[in-house]
Amino acid sequence: MKILMPVHFFLPEHSAGTEVYTYNLARALIARGHEVEVFCSSKELSRRSYAMSERDVGGIKCHVMVNNLDHERFSETFVNPRVESAFQRVQAGFKPDIVHVQHLMLLSLGLPQVARSGGARVVMTLNDFWLYCVRFGQLLLPNGHLCDGPNLADCQACLQDFVFSQGKPEKIVIKLLQVTRELSGVDLAPLVYWAQDRSSLLRKRKSSTTSTSAKAGAEESLREELQHRIRKVKQLVEQVDMFLSPSATVAERVTEWGIPRTKLRVSRYGIDTTPFTGAPRPERPDAKITFGFIGTLAPHKGVHVLVEALRRLPRERCRLLVFGSDVHHADYGRTLRDLAEGFDVTFCGPMDRTQIGAAFAQIDCLVMPSLWLENSPVVIQEAFAAGVPVIASGQGGMAELIEDGRSGRLFPAGDVGALAAHMASVVQNPTTLRTWSVAMDPPRTIEDDAAAMEALYQELLAPPVKPTGKPGKSAPGSAAPSVAGKTPSAGAPPAGPKPPPFGAPSAGTKSSPGGGPPAGAKSSPVTAPPVGAKTSPAAAPPAGPKMSPVAAPPVGPKTSPVAAPPAGPKPSLGNASPATPKPPAGSATPATATKATAGAPTAAAPKAPPAEGAPGPDSRTTAGAAPGKSSPGNAPRPPAAPKPAPAPAAKPPAPKPPRK
Repeated sequence: MKILMPVHFFLPEHSAGTEVYTYNLARALIARGHEVEVFCSSKELSRRSYAMSERDVGGIKCHVMVNNLDHERFSETFVNPRVESAFQRVQAGFKPDIVHVQHLMLLSLGLPQVARSGGARVVMTLNDFWLYCVRFGQLLLPNGHLCDGPNLADCQACLQDFVFSQGKPEKIVIKLLQVTRELSGVDLAPLVYWAQDRSSLLRKRKSSTTSTSAKAGAEESLREELQHRIRKVKQLVEQVDMFLSPSATVAERVTEWGIPRTKLRVSRYGIDTTPFTGAPRPERPDAKITFGFIGTLAPHKGVHVLVEALRRLPRERCRLLVFGSDVHHADYGRTLRDLAEGFDVTFCGPMDRTQIGAAFAQIDCLVMPSLWLENSPVVIQEAFAAGVPVIASGQGGMAELIEDGRSGRLFPAGDVGALAAHMASVVQNPTTLRTWSVAMDPPRTIEDDAAAMEALYQELLAPPVKPTGKPGKSAPGSAAPSVAGKTPSAGAPPAGPKPPPFGAPSAGTKSSPGGGPPAGAKSSPVTAPPVGAKTSPAAAPPAGPKMSPVAAPPVGPKTSPVAAPPAGPKPSLGNASPATPKPPAGSATPATATKATAGAPTAAAPKAPPAEGAPGPDSRTTAGAAPGKSSPGNAPRPPAAPKPAPAPAAKPPAPKPPRK
């Protein structure tokens, strides 16, 4: 099978979670005998935008397209015919069976349609909220607070100062660099980066002379272009055969914003566990507790919160190791170094993926202080594989992976005092780390993930099975489809009023620092349904490896001799049993699961992810209502009055005595 994976960035220049997962999944699929290639973008100032090149990254053939962000219009950031043409040429040469989209930022929303036109089936992993959030898919407002969700008016206000392109002075410099390289073969771009990084004068000039034309708010047609983006997202949803969400957080939100539940499945990331097998722990010169951060040094990652918390702890009893690059956020990196001055903080710089095991071997506790709704951080699962406990912000996918007080600790995002308190408790009682590490559940392996993906691809490529049963009847042993008003199946979000679909005008919802899911929310194992549908034995591929209770079930289809072959419409897997599965002892049910978080206010827990294939309740509301709020024009429909109990059946008349 041939698989093509479009992704915004790729290794080795970028090694964030999406890039690492794409790399690991591609290698695991290659190991299973498939052909996998990657289509990605790269910023190379001395080469013209949309120029193509090829490279090999760890045995993966990569088609690299230059994108220097020298756009003329804001719409080029999401619909770009030149990107689509480049992708079409790659697809025509490779002829993939499956196009598995990992990310479309810096590419184009039209790629799934191009892929379908070329005869491929399309899968898309939702690695963040970019389909519904132009600002890097992070749902963060310019002031750093969480956004409640997309609506046209708020998005237009949020993007007023959003820089989407190079300014006019930068475009002139880029043009000179390109001409110089074309005429002499000399690439002066590294020299420009070096000078800019070391000259405070150039940095100030760049930040103060950003061209107004490079900001989205400068375009009078911004509102119309946002409406155009909304239409393109809706078209993309129609073209994609199956969406995969690594977390319940993302799954729940995107179903509210327009992705059908029948097209969405929850599939946890698999990770490469080999770097953590038998990694030796170096000898320590002292008994200090070593906290660590591994990731990109960027404001939304909240590294400054971690450094501030460390400053409140006794210097002689703890240290901090920071692994990661600040090449794209140089000013932020300098701010962090100034903040850490005088404390035992070491900035170890970027590291190669071959060094990840050695990095975890140096730390006692990983800290993940992200300010945005992280999807399902790969680094947390890598920490579990390395046996390193985690303290993390209690929101988004982070809260789904950590059970507060049992396998780590959670704190309200951005709360320096709460984080410092958790770190201080570790310093005062180091045996806590051992208790947490024993309670951590093993992560899902990339081998299991690849086997499940293979099964999903085969499911999509399999010819449709014609129904053989009578209309209105299900095959023997098959589940009955869900019925509106009945108790939802395990893992299905509860019924209730939903926010308006993405793009509906709003009354001006305001965001607050407390936006987003409550800290400490965690999904129970039943909320991660298998990502595969039942098929007949003849079309069913081999089942993937068995998974641990905490890891998400395989993505592949599950076969059963009872349910094959189904007759009539395919039933919902979410209602395979009339009884809702009983959650594990001591765990909360999906609809109410919360965990105590230091300093976190009590709040309703996030909804569980959609059950696989189960049609959910009608999520439409009256246009004009802000998400999460009801108005006279958007009041939820009152529940139907219960039907009166049937009258007791009359007693049958006494039988007449037989005639003599």
